Parts: sequence; C-alpha cells; structure tokens
Amino acid sequence: MTPFGLLFNHEHRSIDGDIIQGDILTGHLQEDVNERRQKAIMRIGDDQAKQRKRYNKKRAEAKDYQPGDLVLVRREAPSTGEQRKRYNKKRAEAKDYQPGDLVLVRREAPSTGESRKLQEKYKGPYVIVEKLPHDRYRIEDMPESRKLQEKYKGPYVILEKLPHDRYRIEDMPDTQRSQKF
Repeated sequence: MTPFGLLFNHEHRSIDGDIIQGDILTGHLQEDVNERRQKAIMRIGDDQAKQRKRYNKKRAEAKDYQPGDLVLVRREAPSTGEQRKRYNKKRAEAKDYQPGDLVLVRREAPSTGESRKLQEKYKGPYVIVEKLPHDRYRIEDMPESRKLQEKYKGPYVILEKLPHDRYRIEDMPDTQRSQKF
C-alpha cells in the first residue's frame, strides 16, 4: 500500500484506473480506511523496532555509575607540540641539496593559458650555488645549457627532480660536463 492509498483509500488512477472506479461503484472494497491505516502504523512500528535492534547491536553498553563515583568529564586538549609532531609525521620531508648539485626545476604554468601538453616538464640542468633558509636554493644555469649570453641566477623555493645520478659540479672534469648534458 502506498501513502496515497492510505490517505485516499485507493491507489491513484493509472491505465487501470477504471478497475478502481468499478470497485468503488460495486462495493468490492473490503477494508475500512481506518483499518488499513492501523495496519500500516503497525508495520511501520515493527520495521522501526527491527532497525533499532540492528543499530543497537553495534553500540557500546553504557557504563553503570553509582553515586559518588569519580568520572572524567572531558579530556584536555593535546599540547601544541604534540599536535605539531602528529601533523609533521604525515608530511614528506623536504629534500636536502648541497651547493654544487645539479638539479632540474619544474616548469611553471604559463599565465596565458597555453597548453603545456607537449612542453618539457622540467627545465635545466641548474647548479645549486647557495642554500637559503626554509628549503630554498639559489641556482645558476650551466654554461653549456645557456640560451642567453648572460647567466641566470635566482632563488627557487622547490627543486623538483635530480638527474638519475647525483652529480656534483666539482666532481666532473670540464670535458665531461658538456658530454653529460
């Protein structure tokens, strides 16, 4: 029985609507409206009891306290140091590079909205010249990879990727530098 049927004592009219009208005219309705509604209320109550029982199975039993028992009402907030430790534990540590390391830098998105689909993801290689505070580095481009006459010098916050071998500029002879890149 639908809610419409409970309210109006018959289902709403559809393609077979003439059958309902025939039942009303001939008196084939066997149940009283109030009787149908009482049955629906009983079914709803039974269903609610069944759902309540299923839900309460998963709940923990309440503890039985006696007058005079000491009970912890609220837990104190953790200290700031504990919160910071828990927060940092879930984060990756910044990579530590030294001056002389060769690195690649992730290309920044162009502000014009052009597609970067076919562009290289990284530019470089660059040489780390100086380590700055807060995981920043001052980098300089290598003479072999320079596109302009003047060399690039600038700070970068994040250096994304190193070449497969961790080269140091001091370790490479001059002839080998141009061959590697």
